[in-house]
Amino acid sequence: MFVEELRKNGPPVGLGIEYFPSSQLGKSKDATAMLTTGIADIAAVVPAYLASQMPLSSVFDLPGNTDDACIGARAVSTSVTHATTLGRTEVAKLSLTSLWSVFVPGYELMTAEDQPVREPSDIHGAILRSPGGAVDRVVHDMGAAGVSMPLGEMYEAISRGTVDGTVASPISIAPYKLSEVLRHSTIGARLGSVTGLYSMSSATFDRLTEPQRKVVRAAAAKAEAGACELLNKRLTESRDQMAADGTVLQVLSEEQQRTWTALAQPARQKWTGDLDAMGLPASEVLAEWDRTLNQEVRTHER
Repeated sequence: MFVEELRKNGPPVGLGIEYFPSSQLGKSKDATAMLTTGIADIAAVVPAYLASQMPLSSVFDLPGNTDDACIGARAVSTSVTHATTLGRTEVAKLSLTSLWSVFVPGYELMTAEDQPVREPSDIHGAILRSPGGAVDRVVHDMGAAGVSMPLGEMYEAISRGTVDGTVASPISIAPYKLSEVLRHSTIGARLGSVTGLYSMSSATFDRLTEPQRKVVRAAAAKAEAGACELLNKRLTESRDQMAADGTVLQVLSEEQQRTWTALAQPARQKWTGDLDAMGLPASEVLAEWDRTLNQEVRTHER
């Protein structure tokens, strides 16, 4: 939608667009370098892949956040403006201007084990594929060993017994047919999320004329709203598809959910403790994020 909007409304204000899909210009870990060197004018910046450059931005991926992609995306976009602690201390220092956000929610524990996992202790000692970033802390706190692995390699790894499962969103499972080998999945554990910030370098954004910025902002707003609605729909559809393919969905009771929520607190505390000790304002960033997220939840409920 973003590309289409720019193609439709960009030419009258002097904006053209060339779109390079599938990492043709560079890998995700190179996104900030592509923007600052001018290889790309707009790119998706994923904090989970840029832990050394964007440690504070992994606050969005901590466990216990919302399962609503629209609430999450709006809260993320508010949190990365240059008026916030995170925006000033990290995003601005990377010379980035974030245009719109994608928030992929619903990260659950999925295993190839015969027995369902209802509590974190049930997975103690297992080897789990982790998407990285803040979710690594959750895997560690469950007493499991986390390994980094592309989802595209998971099918073979599970089939061979190399890994016992993964922490992932059902949205990511369907394209790889992983529900054929994943026997059980929690529903409601809220073990994390992954965020993408569609961004420009600040220098490039500043060179745009005001009419061009208006077009870019309008396209970004439509893209964020459309993408989050699609993700919410796909989360429901993906859960249904997993069940249809044979994965047993363990819908957690309120009591069980509290057990998983309790797991989130040590991960959050360790996240702030580690980064505060490095001289980074993690406690302030987390407090601001929680306030922003809660405000979006209240706005959504009105």
